[in-house]
Amino acid sequence: MRHLYVGLVIMLCAVMTAFAAQPIRGFVLDSTSGEPLPVANIVVEGHNIGSTTNLDGFFVLPAVDPGTYLLHVSYLGYYPNSVEVVVTDADMGMIEIELSPTSMKLEQVIYTVDKIDDEAIRESARVSTVPVDGTTLRAMPSLGAEMDVLRTIQAIP
Repeated sequence: MRHLYVGLVIMLCAVMTAFAAQPIRGFVLDSTSGEPLPVANIVVEGHNIGSTTNLDGFFVLPAVDPGTYLLHVSYLGYYPNSVEVVVTDADMGMIEIELSPTSMKLEQVIYTVDKIDDEAIRESARVSTVPVDGTTLRAMPSLGAEMDVLRTIQAIP
């Protein structure tokens, strides 16, 4: 009987610990327009936990124990952002993380092509012709009693 009570206490502690862990949920948004950022990366510093946002900018990190966590958020074309999140036993609700767009200075690209010889194009586009007479067709092997002319022509080099 004593083992039963010890087992129940251990199971109760395990269940309470599982309920204490809370997922981190939220959205990643553009700071200027408020638009969601799909496929943004979210990583929890010091832990092997990470996620990406869906097409609506929504993400869910697996259940973590109560405590303070530093989230690193990055997205191509935006400055990365680090946000401190405090996880408690209570439901956290949604968090919103905003990223600021970066400005990139692009250089012009000049692409030049030499003129291709028209005769070379015409030469490569020519279809080869092979004269075939009736005796050549009759000499080709065939399956069955009837000869398939199209298959025979395809086999000619």
